[in-house]
Amino acid sequence: MKNDRDTLLYMAYTIWGILGLCIIGFLCMFNKIRLAIAIIKTATIFVGDVPLVMLVPPIFTIFTAIFWTFWIFGAVYLYAIGTITKSADTPLASVELDDTAKKNVVVLLIRWLMV
Repeated sequence: MKNDRDTLLYMAYTIWGILGLCIIGFLCMFNKIRLAIAIIKTATIFVGDVPLVMLVPPIFTIFTAIFWTFWIFGAVYLYAIGTITKSADTPLASVELDDTAKKNVVVLLIRWLMV
């Protein structure tokens, strides 16, 4: 019985210690928290004055989805250009690309990395 009481007592001390560290951390970051609140207030004023800014994330999400769709279709097309050969070692087939297809793959990757 005494062992359980000591365990609970040490657990309480640990929790109080964590709480003390959290309070110290809060006091150390008090100015940063006030700055963050001021930035959020300014942002709400800006969004209230310029409500069209709320359309920026959905528009860029659509542009990104279109970009990825074209890129995926291009990658699948280039992969499908090659000759499919069965490997004797594995049950999976491999695709052999000719020189033109290999150059197109490189161009596709460079274009993807440039955007």
